[in-house]
Amino acid sequence: LDERSRAENELKASLKNLRRSQSIARIGNWTLDLATNIFTASEEGLRLFGIPNQASPPFDEIASLIDDADRPRLRAVVSESLKTGNPYRVEMLIRTRDTGEKRHILSIGEVERDENGSPVRITGLNLDITERKLSEIALRESEELVRKKLDAILRPEGDIGTLSLSDVLDSR
Repeated sequence: LDERSRAENELKASLKNLRRSQSIARIGNWTLDLATNIFTASEEGLRLFGIPNQASPPFDEIASLIDDADRPRLRAVVSESLKTGNPYRVEMLIRTRDTGEKRHILSIGEVERDENGSPVRITGLNLDITERKLSEIALRESEELVRKKLDAILRPEGDIGTLSLSDVLDSR
């Protein structure tokens, strides 16, 4: 009994550490049962979508949170994965159910098959990559602004009317 109690305490501590690690990394694991269409996820996996802990929503509810423009791409990569058995990686924009906040998610999934080779579930993880995506967008916008300013300075037909003196001079 003492050995069992120690093992239970170690398991509880391990699960607590896993939950904390997932929260810090903003990553959640999940499983989609293909027979029932039920989405089961870790606490963080649900939080990423703004869904209360312990919920097991139908996948249609999860799909409704994915941006309309990204749903066809997700369907295509999942369909391909179901056919080939290869894992998939796809980035998508979602809106959380609770607040409507936009989040960029990297979803990685792998199909599990039964003894007959038929797909039975997809298991994967979702990673919140919102900060990275916003940085990439800001960098692209900054590069475009620099390109326009250089065009205005270096090309005779450039539109210098949009430049100020600080655009031309290094103000550092």
